[in-house]
Amino acid sequence: MEKGAVRKAVQETHRETGKTRKRGKRMRKKVISVLLICSMLLTLLPVGTVFAADEIVATGSCGENATWELDNNGVLTIYGTGAISDAIRGQYIIDPPWGAYKSSINSVVIGDGITKLGQHIFDEHTTLQNVKLGAGLQEIGMNAFQDCTNLKSIELPDGLTTIGTWAFYGSGLESIHIPASVTNISTVPFRSCKNLREVTVDPDNPVYIAVDNVIFNKAMTELVCYPSGKPDKTYAIPDTVEVLRDDVIMDNDYIEKIVFGQKMREMNLNNFVNCPNLQTIVFNNGIETIKGIRNCNSLTTLFIPESVKTLYTSSFYQCSNLSSVYFYGDAPSLANTGGMSNPTLADGFTLYYLQDKQGWTTPTWNGYPTKLWDGVHTDGSTEPTNPVDPVEPT
Repeated sequence: MEKGAVRKAVQETHRETGKTRKRGKRMRKKVISVLLICSMLLTLLPVGTVFAADEIVATGSCGENATWELDNNGVLTIYGTGAISDAIRGQYIIDPPWGAYKSSINSVVIGDGITKLGQHIFDEHTTLQNVKLGAGLQEIGMNAFQDCTNLKSIELPDGLTTIGTWAFYGSGLESIHIPASVTNISTVPFRSCKNLREVTVDPDNPVYIAVDNVIFNKAMTELVCYPSGKPDKTYAIPDTVEVLRDDVIMDNDYIEKIVFGQKMREMNLNNFVNCPNLQTIVFNNGIETIKGIRNCNSLTTLFIPESVKTLYTSSFYQCSNLSSVYFYGDAPSLANTGGMSNPTLADGFTLYYLQDKQGWTTPTWNGYPTKLWDGVHTDGSTEPTNPVDPVEPT
């Protein structure tokens, strides 16, 4: 390369270096300016201001070997081993150990060493939105999350075996997945969860199965849980089902018609409760015992198949618009549990029976008004499973 060319290249390099130095000076000036501004802002803060990590505001014991801590962000952490104590004494619900701070708790973290959540322990924690359950948890106690209205979801851990009675009563749950490890679902753990529509069960669960968001035992002979938020207007109980769990369809505002499967033989206490729009129940001809229809104020008429042998006096408790019950068979035995004569039954409540059937008396039977009817509906049918209006008895 010629000397002139070399000199020009060196000069060009010097110029670029100069530019870089100028840019560096400008950048240093900007950094210094930002630091000065931050320093000025810090002088405006009160003396003693500390920028700290999460601060523990309260702590205590909540079981023989369990401890709780609440931080300033509303996170309640429970760690240790074994069970968390019940928040109940005798028949009375009491505040949990952190009761004074209940309204400020938005998240709960359960350590892996905790094996059981006590009864009512998070009852009415209405600000609770997030719950992380530990891997060692085996049991959720009765009413543990009752009325946690802002709790919309929760992940149940593998290893959980028991979900207690009314465990999530009135909570804000929208979906729930039952792991394979759960072998004991107590009575209606999701009662009155009005937003609960999606219910699934792990296919490897040996005891339970979910079909159309309804929980059954694995053989589908028992209906275990029907969600309060299930929006279907009509539900046909599968023909495999022989028994309904107590309180199984409860606090559901959508259901209007229930059709019994062909293998149903007996109802349990309080099978259909607080279903304000339930208008029709179609019993199978094979059902032998009827009980447990309560606070279903849209029911006006029922048709009882010939197969029914026992009727509980609490069968229609507080069904205030039920005025007519039509029987196709002999008079059933009356099991006295109280309630059928409750004054909330409709004025003029009457039992209708067929003339050739045995055991009925007129004008009353066991204190309830009776009349004859001919078994014919207004559409000409005579089937008890077709609950259309009957011909006016003569």
